[in-house]
Amino acid sequence: MKQKTFFQLSTITLACAALMACSSSSSDSPAKPSSEAQLQQQLDNAKTKLAKVKQQLSVAQADVNQHQQSLTQTSQQLTQTKQQLTKAQSDVKQLADTVSAKKAEVSRLTQEMAELVEVQKLGNSNDIQQKLSQTQQALVKANSSLSEAQNQLTNAEKQSASLKGTVAELESKKKSLSTQITQKQTQLSQLTAQVKAAEQTLDKEKSQLKQLTPDNPIVEAHTEENYMGDRYKWRSIKFIGGGIDQGSIVKNITSKDYSVMSYLLVPDPADPTGTGIKMEFRDLADIDFSQYPVNPQQIQSQEQFAQTCASKVACNPTVNRKIAEVRFVNQTYSTYFIYSDMEYRYYDGKYYPDASSMGYIFKELPQDNNVWARPSDQAIVTYQGRTLSYVDKNTLAQGDITLKANFADNTVSGTVTNRRGYKNNQDIVLLTTPILQPGIGKIGFAGQIQYGSYDQNREADGSYDGIFVGPKAEEVVGTIFSGVDGHRIFGASSQ
Repeated sequence: MKQKTFFQLSTITLACAALMACSSSSSDSPAKPSSEAQLQQQLDNAKTKLAKVKQQLSVAQADVNQHQQSLTQTSQQLTQTKQQLTKAQSDVKQLADTVSAKKAEVSRLTQEMAELVEVQKLGNSNDIQQKLSQTQQALVKANSSLSEAQNQLTNAEKQSASLKGTVAELESKKKSLSTQITQKQTQLSQLTAQVKAAEQTLDKEKSQLKQLTPDNPIVEAHTEENYMGDRYKWRSIKFIGGGIDQGSIVKNITSKDYSVMSYLLVPDPADPTGTGIKMEFRDLADIDFSQYPVNPQQIQSQEQFAQTCASKVACNPTVNRKIAEVRFVNQTYSTYFIYSDMEYRYYDGKYYPDASSMGYIFKELPQDNNVWARPSDQAIVTYQGRTLSYVDKNTLAQGDITLKANFADNTVSGTVTNRRGYKNNQDIVLLTTPILQPGIGKIGFAGQIQYGSYDQNREADGSYDGIFVGPKAEEVVGTIFSGVDGHRIFGASSQ
């Protein structure tokens, strides 16, 4: 990995990769536009295509992540089922031994009964009669015990057979998921190669455009603070049609529910009486995180309000109602956030928290290959930050994360401590996992977690993943998942 070259994906680069239409300096290049207006239109068209490409890339990466989570869960189920099967097989062996022993006892008592009957024929003394009665009672008891043991053995054999079937199904599912993930990762690698080729072509194209208008460079966006690269405002998000877009966002939503629209009861402007009421889906307002200070240890928040009807029978006067809250942390090169919106329920006329979602945005990926080939005395880097989540959709839960990256052996490990607000507030161990390339132009990690302290004999309780951001990998952002607490977003800065 240390020999790889990592590229930051610019806006027009991705557009070129999607269109495969960026021109070059070769003789078959298309004719250059004759005016700046035409050039601007060309860039605008590329940006429109880019929005679609970004969504496709996001969906593809989310698909891979979902399959990886399914694989982790299936592996955990398989391990647990194998443990149950091992115990069931042990029980079968013990019960089989018990049945054999009880059969031997029944056989012995049966033989003893036969001998006593023969002796009784020679002379029926009280001692013989008493001994015969005792042996007969013991034989009845032994037969009953044998029957019970045989029933237990039959049930244990059935359970063992059922578990064998479950193990076979899980092994088949695990194999299928592994194959699918390999295929999808191959597709992502192919996209990475296409992006690299398109970026090289784009450099030639930009050079030609610059020569065409040397004194009047094309403006790709309005001048404003916090623009960078191709002049997009990276520390901001925009809500469009229930989804998120803007800047270099890389994981739009990490949640079961993708929609981030509020369902509101508002006045109906089309009603001529002025008293009409209607239900309306409304996007959240765009958020510019650059308006807030950069502090990797500070959890900040923004509330959003809307004028809504006071009730389902009256809309005058309206009520300025809180419809969403976004909590976030601004790091130098990234922002990670989590939000929850409110939804109106017509059946009782009240507003309730809707599904919470989360994500992160970043300014740039590491550009210097020396990041991955540090001197031995600088090979271990410690990152510290926060985790954010919602419990029951509107109660904030959080913790402190410490992540250690060892660039000498290319591994990551860590802990989450001081957890509060979760259903399980135990510390979390982020098990050691390799540094890898999880997506286009990204270097990161994907591993497993355990609650409490590390135990190599215990199964994982969930998973975690993330990427390095910043020109020299100064920060990490990512997610943690478990069946108990769901998804959490995290970020951390190097110390």
